[in-house]
Amino acid sequence: MKIISRKTALILMLCLGFVTAFARGGSSDFNNTQSGANEVKSNNGTNTSPTQTYVHNDLRSFHGKNAPASKSYGGRTYYKINRDVNAGTNEKPIYLYYATTTDKTQALGGIIVKSWVRVDPSYTSDSWYSPAYGTARDFDGTWRDLNKGNNLSSCVKLLGHKSQNTGIAITKINVFTSSNPIWMSTWTDSQGTWTFYPKDLNDNDGDIFIYLLTQAVPY
Repeated sequence: MKIISRKTALILMLCLGFVTAFARGGSSDFNNTQSGANEVKSNNGTNTSPTQTYVHNDLRSFHGKNAPASKSYGGRTYYKINRDVNAGTNEKPIYLYYATTTDKTQALGGIIVKSWVRVDPSYTSDSWYSPAYGTARDFDGTWRDLNKGNNLSSCVKLLGHKSQNTGIAITKINVFTSSNPIWMSTWTDSQGTWTFYPKDLNDNDGDIFIYLLTQAVPY
C-alpha cells in the first residue's frame, strides 16, 4: 500500500472540504527585502529624488548551514532571504540570494517555479526565459535542486523572465512559509501588495508550504 506524506494528506483533506479554515500562521522575513527606492543626497546634503532599485536578474542560492547574510560575487553584493526554502525536510537548509541594480534592463521580470517528479531534472528554456536569468544557481555555478528531500519529492528549480519581455521589473522578493497551503494570488501588508507564486517550493516533501513573493513596477 502506498503511504502518502502528512503534507499530501492535508492537501487532500482541504480539497475534500474537511478543513474549512483559511490558512493562517504564514510568515516571512521582510527585513531582508530592499525598499525599492534609495534616498539620494546632493553635495550639500539635502535630499533629492529617489533612485529606483530592482532585483537583479541573477538570483543565487546557498546550500548548507552557516549561510552568510550577504555574499560578494561577480562584482555584486547578494543578500540572503532569511527563510530556508528546504524547511520541513531532514535535509540541509537552502537559502535564496538576490542582488539589486538601478539598471532596469538588468531587472528580473518574473519567476517560473518548475517542478518535476524525480526523473531527469533538466529543462530546455524557451525565448521567454534563459538559464542566465533567475535560475538561483549556487555560487559555484551549479543549477541545483531547491527541494532536496526524499526520493518521492519533486525536483524544483527556478527560471526567470526578462523584464523587457514581461513589461514589469521586480523591486522586492521574499519567501513566505505556512503550515497550510496558500491559494491567494496577492497579499497586502505595510510594505505594499505582494504577488504570490502559487507553486510550493517544497513540492511533495516536508510539512511546510513555501512560496515566493514579489513586488514589481511597470517596465
